Amino acid sequence: MASIFILQPSPPSLKRGSLGRGELQQILYEALPPEIVRTGMTFEKFEETEDGVRVYFQDGSTTTGDILVGADGLYSQVRASLEGKERLEQPIYSGMCCWRGFFNASTVPLNQEYSWIEFWGQGNRFGYFDVGKGQFSFYGFSNTEQGGNDDSVGGSLNALKQIFSDYAEPVPSILKVLENENIYRDDIFDRQPLDNRRCNKFSVHQKCPQCS
Repeated sequence: MASIFILQPSPPSLKRGSLGRGELQQILYEALPPEIVRTGMTFEKFEETEDGVRVYFQDGSTTTGDILVGADGLYSQVRASLEGKERLEQPIYSGMCCWRGFFNASTVPLNQEYSWIEFWGQGNRFGYFDVGKGQFSFYGFSNTEQGGNDDSVGGSLNALKQIFSDYAEPVPSILKVLENENIYRDDIFDRQPLDNRRCNKFSVHQKCPQCS
């Protein structure tokens, strides 16, 4: 049986709202002046200036700012440049894989007091969180060998059922409504943390896949 870890509920006086990352990005994008966001740019290098950072792109253009945030993934070119490398070495396998996706909560007995709940078992865990408009995101972690897949058990949903069917509700009910939903499986990789003494003007940090 799995034990349960629950994030604390919001105080009654606090109004809670939830929305997916894509929707949040769209709201932020539409709130910015049109010339602020530039797409199709390829980072090349950066240099510290007296009052901030100057960034160089492959098309020869540059831009400046107070700080540089390297939100360009596990193979971040910003981080490679910060470490003085042309490219990063291969990441470290974490020892676990992750299944994730979305489900409609209309037929699932969820506790409305909580917007995020996570259940822990031995070598695996399952969680879900509200992304707004009746939709929830779920994720399941399990300690596995690198490079595995779910073909031998008939697909990702069957793999999830084998691991999590004996978890407490609402996990079994969530699994039932995933029949026609897309389920994504990924091995989870990580990198050693950067020396914080080098990061006063930079932010280059990985995040957990359940936050995607």
